[in-house]
Amino acid sequence: MGGPGESEYSTLIPKLKRDGGVDDKEAAAMLFDMMSGKSPKVPPTAQRTAEKLVGLWWNEVMRRARGNYLAVMGALFKVSNEGGSLFRTLLDRTLFTASDGGAERSRFHRKKKAPSDDAVDAIAAHQLEDIEALALTNGVDVDDVETFLNWVRIQTSTAIRIFLKSSNPSSDGKPLDFGLGKVEGLKFRGAYDPTEAQNAVLEHDTLTLQRITPDGECFFRSVGTAMNLSAAEVRRAIIRAVAANPQDYNDLMVGVSHRGFVAALTNVDWAHPAFDLLPVIAQRALGIQFRILEEDGQPAHGFTDGDFTLVRVRFPLEHYHLAQ
Repeated sequence: MGGPGESEYSTLIPKLKRDGGVDDKEAAAMLFDMMSGKSPKVPPTAQRTAEKLVGLWWNEVMRRARGNYLAVMGALFKVSNEGGSLFRTLLDRTLFTASDGGAERSRFHRKKKAPSDDAVDAIAAHQLEDIEALALTNGVDVDDVETFLNWVRIQTSTAIRIFLKSSNPSSDGKPLDFGLGKVEGLKFRGAYDPTEAQNAVLEHDTLTLQRITPDGECFFRSVGTAMNLSAAEVRRAIIRAVAANPQDYNDLMVGVSHRGFVAALTNVDWAHPAFDLLPVIAQRALGIQFRILEEDGQPAHGFTDGDFTLVRVRFPLEHYHLAQ
């Protein structure tokens, strides 16, 4: 699968299935939708694991080879339709690295999965088969080599632009349809773009979206922009409030110690469960109220009104924008 994240897949995929209560087929369909920019219903207990997997794949697309995008999508497509082991299918099909434009196997495959040229050829054949299946569902004549290769070039070259806030990568301007059951054609969202439902609410409420850079400080920066404070000032204010009067937050610290919460914010450790509690604790610590608008256009529970709106998106990872 390429890159430093290879060893994590064998842990993350079983964790996703276990925490989400889903099988391989359901997990593949869910991840496929996330990679496509859709907003699948991900069990809250599995949200972070799913986002981490998608983040690993996008990292490999960005750092190593655009071909990894179609490789992963092809494997997810296969399992979501036919079932089978998601981990094994990915292992048998994702091969590209950037060292020679996308054709050489990764160090992982060279040492473990595919030490011989014959094994590499087998993986590449599986990969090609899955990519052809994707092309066929989009009405591409895969027997016409020039047409098929042109389709592949369009999809792989736009994979980066999808991630960098581009949209609608199909060559004819129509939404792509990868044939996942009876679903509408997939229209790609740009990375961290609000959904149509969110945009409709903002338009109805005559609010202006203020895009926040995805730099790991998006929550603090969006709140800070509304309060005329820097991200660092917001983070420090929350830390000081919790550290000075921990007893005031006993009812909110579910599964997290006060010390653990302060440490997570100090180190900006987004993987820590403390960040699941951040919005509600921030409201009390800062003495403010705000609405959080989810991707379905509905307010998050407990965040239905306030002085400003945070627009929470989840593609490719959880992120906040501000709307006022």
